[in-house]
Amino acid sequence: MLLIIQKFLEYAEHGKKDKHWYRDCEQTFIKLFGEPELKTVCKLFAATSINTSLKANITLFRRAYFEIKNDLPFSNYLPNIKMQLEKVRAGKPLSGEKINNFAEAMAGNENAVVVDVWILRAYDNDKKYFRHGQGYARSAGATPKQYKIIEAHIKETAVTMDLKQENFAQ
Repeated sequence: MLLIIQKFLEYAEHGKKDKHWYRDCEQTFIKLFGEPELKTVCKLFAATSINTSLKANITLFRRAYFEIKNDLPFSNYLPNIKMQLEKVRAGKPLSGEKINNFAEAMAGNENAVVVDVWILRAYDNDKKYFRHGQGYARSAGATPKQYKIIEAHIKETAVTMDLKQENFAQ
């Protein structure tokens, strides 16, 4: 366990340079889409991020945003993404703690902790699986128990490492 905590602290120290990422993302979305659109934009960006690269995420987001704004049916998306997009359109919360917290963090919620594959790797919890028809291993998401434990540790560690939102002003 000590080795995992050491590894996490190293990752956290290394990642301090990006501590403004969510704040900058929020400001960029407000600049591009306006404050009234922030929640919807963040939910759409989170929804289209599932199993995609950043480049694909941006492409899918732009298409989904266009379809939502023009009240068009959703085109061809992975079933999980399409389900999330339907939730956005219906004004419902996204399903899944990680995807919800991703949207919330981009929208400025400083208490939203995103336990993604990179965080799982930092905690030495990156479980791999093989998808039918693909010859390579993919990273699985956190189980609910893993999520709660890691989220609690990150919140506690953020305070001791001076990574709370109010300390990001400089």
